[in-house]
Amino acid sequence: MKTNYEIDKIKAVVLYILEKSGGTLDYITLFKKMYFAQQLFLVRYGRTIFNDSFRAAKRGPVPSFTYKSLSSALGNLGDESADIRKFDSSFKITEVSKKIKYVSANDTPDMDELAQAEIDVLNEVIKETAGKTSDQLSELSHDEAWKIANERAKNDARDNYISLVNIARAGGATKQMLNYIRQNQMMDDFCRG
Repeated sequence: MKTNYEIDKIKAVVLYILEKSGGTLDYITLFKKMYFAQQLFLVRYGRTIFNDSFRAAKRGPVPSFTYKSLSSALGNLGDESADIRKFDSSFKITEVSKKIKYVSANDTPDMDELAQAEIDVLNEVIKETAGKTSDQLSELSHDEAWKIANERAKNDARDNYISLVNIARAGGATKQMLNYIRQNQMMDDFCRG
């Protein structure tokens, strides 16, 4: 279960990407922009912009909570949790077909949720990915981190989690940064429980 802070942060990131990308994006394009932003921030700062785990899907990495929440907005989930309802009310989903879904913003991003370094990375990724098709972004996201998780998932479909260390490594993080990420994860795990 996500905390209110985590939900507000993910929502701010998604709303910011939508706002700076013309207001509406297909799922694949949105998810890949989120992935590349998370990866670049990990490589540079050793931390995540938002707390949403990525899973290896056929078309590339997918942020679990975001995907589940947006699917809920379409009525594709049976029992919505309060955190999902809080999130999905900020978005409008249009389903063109079973394979193509678009998300639009009902709100503006809460800029108090985003630090300047996060905004800078988001802007950089939005600029670098502008004009690329969802197929092109999907292909670009099939990096080593995705391949490792995708290979594991062949034995167990539920084992498709993409680790932060692998995301950062695929993005070109240094050994020192990878060690820093591992240490942060151990501290986060210790604090949770």
